[in-house]
Amino acid sequence: MAKITAHISVGALSDIGLNPARTKNEDYYGRFDGDYGTLFIVCDGMGGHEGGEIASRIAVESIKSYFDDYFVPTEEIPIIVQSIDHAHQNILATASRDIAMLDMGSTLVLLLIKGSQFWYAHSGDSRIYMRRGDSINRLTKDHSEVQGLVDTGVISPEQAKEHPRRNVISKALGHTNYTPDVSGPHVLYQDDVFLLCTDGLTEYVADEEIMEYMSEDPQISCQILIELAKQRGGADNITAQMIRVVHGAVEGGMSVAPKKASVNFKKYGISAFFALTAIFILWQIGKAIVDRGARDKKPEIVVSGDRVIPEVISPKEKKNEQPKAEKQPAPTTQPVSVAGLEAQLEKELSVVPAGAAYTEFLAKLNQANPSAGLPTQLKFIREPKEKRSIFVVPGKTIYIAFRHLANVEKVPGDQFFALISIAAAIGISYSGGLQDYDQLYFAGATGAIPDNVYGKATELYIKTTGADKFRFARNISTLKPRLKQANLALHYVAQ
Repeated sequence: MAKITAHISVGALSDIGLNPARTKNEDYYGRFDGDYGTLFIVCDGMGGHEGGEIASRIAVESIKSYFDDYFVPTEEIPIIVQSIDHAHQNILATASRDIAMLDMGSTLVLLLIKGSQFWYAHSGDSRIYMRRGDSINRLTKDHSEVQGLVDTGVISPEQAKEHPRRNVISKALGHTNYTPDVSGPHVLYQDDVFLLCTDGLTEYVADEEIMEYMSEDPQISCQILIELAKQRGGADNITAQMIRVVHGAVEGGMSVAPKKASVNFKKYGISAFFALTAIFILWQIGKAIVDRGARDKKPEIVVSGDRVIPEVISPKEKKNEQPKAEKQPAPTTQPVSVAGLEAQLEKELSVVPAGAAYTEFLAKLNQANPSAGLPTQLKFIREPKEKRSIFVVPGKTIYIAFRHLANVEKVPGDQFFALISIAAAIGISYSGGLQDYDQLYFAGATGAIPDNVYGKATELYIKTTGADKFRFARNISTLKPRLKQANLALHYVAQ
């Protein structure tokens, strides 16, 4: 007779790698037990020395806290999806509060074992392997640029291993495209072995070698695999978490699903039915009270060193928060100077200095295009008015509603450089006069950005950075429909 509860043996290890420039381990992992079963998570952070480390930690801890608070039996798939979205939102919230964390994000692999079943999910290029018998199965497919080329037949899997862009991922928590692939439930077999790992391992160790060492004790296997990766160069952070099913859900070739609890009405009578009904009603009332409390509770802020990190945000309050609309200044019929509009913008908008990386990029644009008349300052808007998220005064200042774009429109950090190029191009592309422009746009128009602005922005960016034209064009094409569909007004004035 098959056993319903799986007994597992677990090993885990994380190493900073051999790159002397790396002072922190941006990988983070965890194993958690609860009513939901046993939850395993491995994350690989990105976004600078502190950003990656913080993003991976937020991802793991946010998912764990969501499972603790909101798990409902038989709802494993929705809980996994919601917990990952919760982690994604918490990463965005941290990035919006600290400009140094702007580009941070994290890959994710997740494995849930409960009773005789398992579920898994991933976003990015961290992987989950399963060894069953004498074969290994990679349960996840990398969310990466190169994997997309393999899927469309442009390159072969062998060519992908040596492709120069093999580490460019297409999904990650904290970035626009993060939606995970989720699968389950699947039957758990005795002697199944799972490996959750970051690309710091799979960059140096082939799948066949991984299968060979998955037959060892889990902790010894993790140590061997990480040492093997380091012997071959191992420059990246390396993390491995291995799980062996010592006693699983299947014996003698027959799988058995968990049995549902039932009530013996013959033994306990009709009173059992009413008792269970009463318990269900009380549970629903209690859940409603907790949900209301979660909606009303405001996130607290914890100051750690020189950075501000938000506490885990309740998923009940994170959805659809939009800044309240404010009255807009009436259009003027009198000619307005650039200095006058600059002063009016400063008065109407709540602005803060932009981060060094973005001001440096704007300075480089000006250096590469000295006679273009581009704005020379960059500031972030704390709260945009309605959906008007960008203001540009040519030869003066670019104002960008960073928090709104990052959290509501979910523009990722690597697209903000493209956005600055677009804003700079706007200031030199409009041919109207100040009076005309102020009447048409400063009062609240929401017209689409002209195509010639995108072309000019591409020219400015490439001339400044010498970047790959295809990569920048992809950023532009991603921004363009988002800005149009969101009906965001780009407010700008021209000489």
